Amino acid sequence: MRPTAPVALCLSVMLISGAAAAAELRVVSAAPQGALAGDEQQRLQVVFSAAMVPLGAAAELRQPPAWLTVEPPLLAAWRWAGTAGLVGEPLAQLPRATRYRVTVAAGAAAVDGGALAAPFAFEFVTPLPECSVTLLDEGFEDAEEPPRFRRVEGAPGERELG
Repeated sequence: MRPTAPVALCLSVMLISGAAAAAELRVVSAAPQGALAGDEQQRLQVVFSAAMVPLGAAAELRQPPAWLTVEPPLLAAWRWAGTAGLVGEPLAQLPRATRYRVTVAAGAAAVDGGALAAPFAFEFVTPLPECSVTLLDEGFEDAEEPPRFRRVEGAPGERELG
C-alpha cells in the first residue's frame, strides 16, 4: 500500500479547513462607541480576527485603507498596531457634539484571503458642550437683602430649569 492516498486526503482536508477559516474574517473589537465623556483617549481602533497585513508590513499609513470610511471625514494619522489592529489618531481635537460613523466595507480582506462577509459599522458621539446658567431667585425687587443666585450646571437638556 502506498502512503500517497492518506497524505493526499490529509492535504485536501487541510486545504478545505484552511479555506473555511479564511472566509470567517470578522471585527473583534472597535472603539470608541456610543457617547463619549470627554476624558477618553482620542483615537479610533478596529481589531480583526486575522492578520490584515504581513508581519513586516505593519507600519504607518498615508491614508486609511480603501475599505474604511469615517463620516464625517476625519483627518488622522493611521497605522497598524501589529498585523490585525488598525489605529487612527486624530491630528486635531475632535469637534464637540459630532456624531461619527465608522464603516469597514464588506470584502475587506485578510492576509490569508478571508474576507469580511458584511459591512461592519460603529458610531460614537463627541461630548456635548457644557453650559452653566445662573438664575436670580424671585422676589428680590422688594427685599432688603441683596438678591441670591443659584447655579445650574450640565449639558444642554440634561437638567430642567425652573
